[in-house]
Amino acid sequence: MLIGLDGADWRLLTPYLECGLMPNLASVVAQGVSGRLAAPPIPHMAVAWACALTGMHAHDHGVLDAEVPWDDGCAVRPAEAADRHAPVVWEVAQQAGIDCVALGWGSAIGDCGVGDPHSAAVTSPDRCGGADGVASRIDAALDPRDRPLRDRLHDLLCESERTAHQAMELMRSMPWRLAAVRFAGFGAAVNDYVRFVEPVPSWVLPRRAAGFGRAIEDVLRLHDQWIGQIIARAAGRRASVVIASPRGTPIDLLKANPSGARPAQAPSRPHGIIALAGPGVHRDSLAFGRAAIDLCPTVLALLGCACPAGVSGRAIVGGDRHDGAAAPARQPRAGVAQRHARIASLAGDAKALVVRRECACAESLADAGFLVEAADALQRLADAGLADCRVSLRRIALLRDAGRVEAARAALDSCSAVPDDMLETYAMLDASLHAACERHRDALDALKREQERQHAQGGVNGPWLHVAFARSQRALGTLVDAERSCDRAIELDPEYRDAHVERARALFSAERYQDAVESGRHALSLAYFDPHTHLLVGTALAALARPHDAVAQLLIAVEQDPGLVAAYRRLAAVHLRQLGDVTAARTFAARAAEARAATVRSQGGQSSPVT
Repeated sequence: MLIGLDGADWRLLTPYLECGLMPNLASVVAQGVSGRLAAPPIPHMAVAWACALTGMHAHDHGVLDAEVPWDDGCAVRPAEAADRHAPVVWEVAQQAGIDCVALGWGSAIGDCGVGDPHSAAVTSPDRCGGADGVASRIDAALDPRDRPLRDRLHDLLCESERTAHQAMELMRSMPWRLAAVRFAGFGAAVNDYVRFVEPVPSWVLPRRAAGFGRAIEDVLRLHDQWIGQIIARAAGRRASVVIASPRGTPIDLLKANPSGARPAQAPSRPHGIIALAGPGVHRDSLAFGRAAIDLCPTVLALLGCACPAGVSGRAIVGGDRHDGAAAPARQPRAGVAQRHARIASLAGDAKALVVRRECACAESLADAGFLVEAADALQRLADAGLADCRVSLRRIALLRDAGRVEAARAALDSCSAVPDDMLETYAMLDASLHAACERHRDALDALKREQERQHAQGGVNGPWLHVAFARSQRALGTLVDAERSCDRAIELDPEYRDAHVERARALFSAERYQDAVESGRHALSLAYFDPHTHLLVGTALAALARPHDAVAQLLIAVEQDPGLVAAYRRLAAVHLRQLGDVTAARTFAARAAEARAATVRSQGGQSSPVT
């Protein structure tokens, strides 16, 4: 049983779970495991669900936006299931002969079972008792001017209640082994009413704060009741229950003054949630959290189905262990992003949409590790005259991360008329390119100039600036200063992952291996897909004489990056020196040689240093 809660976020839910407001979700968490899901880079919830339900990145499954342009390029329309290039989890299950019910997933995903001939008699029951009760309570002290806000809350709760009752009716009237229900109204309600959660921002009108102060409690309590009723339909089935959202809610951004500047610490990719319970679920399954694309293979594993070809995610439960074999290198599927021969001649809305889709495709490629291809996607926009300064600077960052430092340096030097709101990004790129060329003192000078500029304008240094200082300080051997810079970044934003990663590196360089392990694990809990941090943690564990724990982390590193030569070499060293397994050591040494040779071939025969 899969239950989707749009925008669910542990930062919001945890206090209410602890006080007993959501007993049904708390029961799933207590009986199974729970953790964070790293969100896809594209903000649309339809895209996030497409990634989660196909197990693929957006550039592979083809859903890059909530809309698509018509073929003539003159208008746009909502994305439909036919626009997807990959099956969602219940389509895979149906091909394996499994009965499925899916409801509430929207046009880009599609439903299952709702339109079947034998379910034609099923209708959405007109029951909104819980929503009516909430509206009546709010009405008691409501200013008439705020009635539209109350009506919207009532409509969203009614939508969720109808979804719940229709799902229960379908599950009663149809055979099923997989039931998938999405509460889209949950995310809309949280987005609209989270500003009334204590502490209420000063810009919120006091009368609205008084009238809607319990709105989020009502939303959470009622949705938890409906979740409990749906789960009860599986009584006696020994069903596995998965409650998930591929993307959380940007709470800080939604509570910021809409007339003010965007908060510097607002996460662009707030973590989603997952809670699962049932047979085969192990207590350590979510020690570091996972990625949204792991949801599809997880549900298929619980059903006993094999994943189709092209799925990038890995099952959280029921997955196979890595045996040391090098995984085949994957290539991005070509031709997914909408292409137009005459992009400059498109109509206004269609042109803007194509630009968004190209940028989304680039971010998806980068998220999957295809940095050069991502930079090429943005270069196509520049060639068509559609790349603004933000797009150009993002392309430079991708070139830098891909190791093409000279090309990135030349592109940055050619940038002119950088707007004020992009000066910070420009300074960051300038400093990072100095660092990439081993000019760390030049990097520090560039960072200090940016720090002085921000102070002169009354601004506050963001966490990225302190992390950039830490990188150069670590490279120059001032490890205490590097650790302090990371600590300042973490004070500004405790969930800024790069700060925890850099802190782990500084601690490792200082030979404080246990502290490095703890910082590295904290970083991995914020973003599980990070092979270099898994390598760092594994190496630190080996230094602590914990070879079995080290091997577990190093195997994850090579699972996530089959070309990570250093991880294979470390695996060989641990097996030889600490475990005394000469055969395994030779196997991993051979894998390291194969990965090294593949890297040289991909660079046209040019050798480069191995990180």
